[in-house]
Order: sequence, then C-alpha cells, then structure tokens
Amino acid sequence: MEYFLYKNHLSKSQENFIGRTAAIGVINKAELIEEVAKEGTGITIYEVESIFKRLETVLADLLKKGYRINTPIINITPSIKGLFTDYEDSFDKSRHSLHFKTSSGVLLKQAAEETRLYKRDPLNYHIDVIKFTNLSEKGESLSPNAIGELRGNNLKLNPDDLEQGIFLLAEDGKEYRISIYAHNTKNKQTFQVPSNIAPGKYILELRSLPLNSSLLKKGRLSTSLLFP
Repeated sequence: MEYFLYKNHLSKSQENFIGRTAAIGVINKAELIEEVAKEGTGITIYEVESIFKRLETVLADLLKKGYRINTPIINITPSIKGLFTDYEDSFDKSRHSLHFKTSSGVLLKQAAEETRLYKRDPLNYHIDVIKFTNLSEKGESLSPNAIGELRGNNLKLNPDDLEQGIFLLAEDGKEYRISIYAHNTKNKQTFQVPSNIAPGKYILELRSLPLNSSLLKKGRLSTSLLFP
C-alpha cells in the first residue's frame, strides 16, 4: 500500500505532518460479490448476493433492537449525540441523534499489521503552506473577508472559468467559490474569503485546468478550516 505526507498547516508543532494512504481504486458491493464468487471457489454470484442481502437485513434489525455487533471484520456500537438537560429529560430528535460507531475487528487489525507500506510523493496539487491574516492565536478559527495566502505547486488557475478556482466546501455540501484574487501564480495564491460565508467547518479545495488538458485537476488542504 502506498502512502504520502501532507503538512498539518494549523499545527505549530514540529512534528506536524499527516500520513495519507493512496487507494488504487474503490470496490463497490457488486464488485465485492464478484470477488467472493470468483471462479474456482464453488460459490455462485446468486448465493453471495442472497447472503449479502440477508446479512444487511439482520444487521439492521439487530442494531435497531439495541444489540452491539462484534465480528472479526467490524464492530458496531450504538451511540447518542446531543446533551440532555437533566435526569427527567428524554430523547428528542430535534436535539439528539442516534449514530452507529464502527471500529476494526481483529481480522482488520491483523491485516493492518501485515500490510507493507511504501512512501511516495503526493500527486497533483501539493499544498505546502496556507495562512490567513486573521487566524486566532490558537490557529483554529477564521472569519469572513479573511485574506488568505496559499502556497504550493501547480496552483495557477483561470478565475474567469467558473469550474476553476479556490472553493470552500461546507459539511452540508454547499460550496463557496473565491472570486477575489490578488495573486494567481503557479506557487502562490492570495485571495479574500467571501463575506457571506456561514459558520461551520470547511474543506479548502483548489480546482484548475492544466495547459493542454481537458481534465479538471483538484487539490485539497489536508486539514479542515473553522469559521465560528
């Protein structure tokens, strides 16, 4: 398995690099079923599909009843988010939510121990440094109209192309596109955060179209940004 390093730009610690694995692809449910029913296993795709469907139904039913699921592959535990006012308070969907936390089972833990890792350079847009002029002292939060400076490689973009630009991606899926740039070069971007950005946690993503290419390239900052 390959991995690469990204700098944690909001940490002041000297040991502030984050390791990221580089997946060679994504296996969906149908492809996983085909792998299980490979030629020579004696198992048909129909059999695997039937067991898979039954397993999904049983797991969901058991979790709804309040069971925890412990298997060699994965462990699933119910969890409630949200605060209660006192002992008399009850679950309220407007203030509380039920989630299912997952963790690796012994089989996945063993697989992690046995996996060999190979370091490589980051692909596409390696964002080396980012700073905003009005970061808090702890470096945790930002504000609307902040002047941001982004340094890295292959950062130049066409601001007139609405598909290109620096985007702030909210957790709810909304995107804020940067429209004001002071510097727009290969190794440096200086820009202004939109004044109408809503409070929340965001991912910074740069999108550009390289010369002589029809494929839009994307690069993300490895850490999220918080607007209080």
